[in-house]
Amino acid sequence: MTVGAQAQNGEISGNGTADNPYLIASADDLAQMRDNVNANATGWRTAHYRLTADINLKGIDNWTPIGSEGTSANAFQGVFDGRAHSISNLKIDKETRFRTGLFGNINGATVRNVALVNVDIKGQSEIGGIAGAGFTPAQIHGAL
Repeated sequence: MTVGAQAQNGEISGNGTADNPYLIASADDLAQMRDNVNANATGWRTAHYRLTADINLKGIDNWTPIGSEGTSANAFQGVFDGRAHSISNLKIDKETRFRTGLFGNINGATVRNVALVNVDIKGQSEIGGIAGAGFTPAQIHGAL
């Protein structure tokens, strides 16, 4: 799917633009976003996303970060707007990995207005709740 193509058939709604961002309403939506970003599916890495509800990741024992833990070339480069919603029960146990967080790498991305609640993250280095690593000019604001 390319940015600008409307999601259908149980996929995330929206088209990934600033005016019509992909809408994340559940843990399944967030996991689908992550899988598409990490697979470098066309347009997903640089798209716009908006949370429409609080997300509970309880039961996901080892979250794989969005933007993977690898190089800056694999980083999330879009806009993620939490719209004052929270993501709770984020658990990551990757003691031999680096760049670990909800987002592994962000590069030129904006992550804003999202709270993390009850977070348990283990990694080798470059660990953060929102992002393990940020490459310029990445921005995180209004996030707890």
